Amino acid sequence: LGLTAHGVVVVVERSVESLRMILTHVTALNASHIVLASGSPRRRDILRALGLTDVVVRASSFAEDLDKNAYDGAHAYAQATAMAKARDVYEMFVRDGGGEVGDGVPDVIIGADTVVESRDGAVMEKPSDEREAKDMLRALSNGSSKVHTGVAILLPKVSAVTGVFERGFSETTTVEFAELTEEEIDAYVATGEPFDKAGGYGIQGQAAAFIKGIVGDYYNVMGFPMHAFSRELSALVPLFVK
Repeated sequence: LGLTAHGVVVVVERSVESLRMILTHVTALNASHIVLASGSPRRRDILRALGLTDVVVRASSFAEDLDKNAYDGAHAYAQATAMAKARDVYEMFVRDGGGEVGDGVPDVIIGADTVVESRDGAVMEKPSDEREAKDMLRALSNGSSKVHTGVAILLPKVSAVTGVFERGFSETTTVEFAELTEEEIDAYVATGEPFDKAGGYGIQGQAAAFIKGIVGDYYNVMGFPMHAFSRELSALVPLFVK
């Protein structure tokens, strides 16, 4: 599915559907206390594109050190990490309130985590240095890989059997890379773009030149699945908006 052919059409259709789903709730959502448990500017911008202009950013301090082998696939690992981030930020607010769930606790906390799964099953997060970034791009070159984003939605003021209400899900997009030369990999890594992105690339940046096509949500590759999140949050609105 090519970006220059049918692929872009799919993304646009899904985005329009997402906006329809969320638009009916935007006023109420912007009157709610919503926190993004991530410092990612891309996730913040995607939420703003949905009309959620008053989201507060409070980055999680979670170490992101879960054992990947303990989960049934990369998608489950990403979802578990997203939930851990959201829970970490929830605990920050509880500590701020002296151990109580008071007025300062948000109505909604959103956690997210993105990983890239290479064609041989390796799970890639953010590269730690140039060497790792180049290794990641070599692994992605001339083949298909999967981008998994896990999302957690916590409703701290809504009770559940196990405590705070939680909803978690994941979204997967397949990405097809062209064959990359060593010169192209070196030049891209030299831009500095890979270092804060899972898999060592950003589809919204210069790496777009390497990508032949995608199957799934473009925004998911950026780090936040616009359509799936809109669907899930819309279903939860009656629980926290009166």
